[in-house]
Amino acid sequence: MRLRAEGWYRIGGSKHEVYGHSGRPNLFVVLSRQKEQSVGVARATARTAGWI
Repeated sequence: MRLRAEGWYRIGGSKHEVYGHSGRPNLFVVLSRQKEQSVGVARATARTAGWI
């Protein structure tokens, strides 16, 4: 998973997976556990992670 490879670590979550980054202490990425995500959700995740 690209998030883990770039230093994001899993914080927790029950219905969603929550990831944090030590270099960005106030920023979290929240992912649904569903296998497929809509284009908008994927784009928002990429923006938050700094890929776009």
